[in-house]
Amino acid sequence: MPLQKRIAFVGISKQTAKGAGAAAATYGLGVRGGSTLMVDLQQENDAITFASRVSSYDNRLSITPGASIQTRLWPRSAGLLLYGALGAINTTGAGPYTHAITPGSTLPYLTFFSQYDTEYHKVVDCKVNTLNLAWSERSPVEVDFDLLGITATLYTASYTTTNDENGQSRFIPPGGVFQVDTSSGTPASAKIVGGRISIQNNLVPIPLSAAVTPDDVFEAEAALEVELRLMPDNTNEWRKIITGAVGGTTPTGTEIYGSFSTKFTIDASNDLTITSTRVAFLADYPEADPSGGPAELTLIGRIKKPAGAAITATLINSVTSY
Repeated sequence: MPLQKRIAFVGISKQTAKGAGAAAATYGLGVRGGSTLMVDLQQENDAITFASRVSSYDNRLSITPGASIQTRLWPRSAGLLLYGALGAINTTGAGPYTHAITPGSTLPYLTFFSQYDTEYHKVVDCKVNTLNLAWSERSPVEVDFDLLGITATLYTASYTTTNDENGQSRFIPPGGVFQVDTSSGTPASAKIVGGRISIQNNLVPIPLSAAVTPDDVFEAEAALEVELRLMPDNTNEWRKIITGAVGGTTPTGTEIYGSFSTKFTIDASNDLTITSTRVAFLADYPEADPSGGPAELTLIGRIKKPAGAAITATLINSVTSY
């Protein structure tokens, strides 16, 4: 009987240290797409001559396990995903708890659990390579993330999950607050209809000669980006990018930095606000269309380091700590 691809479930847990794989999944997530197990196998032809025109050997260069998942964003597991992608967290409160998540110099190690029909796998010493949060109009927030790890144990026994997100409320745009200003550090309400927030850690596997799997996965430059789609009443946000002022008429040679804030809320005890106060926005002037309809302005911004945190994700939920 073929494998049933409708049955796919993954789990993640934070490790106490490198090499200390978790025994059970702290959070269990359903899957909207992607691969519940990713094994990057690098292998090449061994270019050497013999008494034949056909090569006799390949060289196996590296094996890097991980996963590439698309799912929804739930209040409890969102904290671990964002902490895993950014690296620093400060928790306050006595329930509900407030978690301020910001970029850190290192990322925590995670254990990843995979179920695909009746097959189970586990990858230890993972880090989040990329994390993207996206939404369009009123649809639930979508999250996709890639993990790179060190040690894979394939075809294991089934695993247990402490917090199954199945059936839990997930973050949606309605009821939220969406703000942007392309030329100041104080964002204002805007007619935003969709967007994407991207965290890229550019992880580098450490290729020691003694093993085909990496000795570690190491953080490189953190590239942070935001994309916001607007249906504006005017082109003031584009105008400020080009001229530096809402009433500007001459393009400026000075770099202009703006800000944004997005808030997704379920109730007073479960919401997520992501803000940045130094964003270098770019945008094209809106296009004309013979069929008519509302104009759309797409802002694409590179998030830069101000005096404080480059980006802050403030998550309120029931989790005491991560």
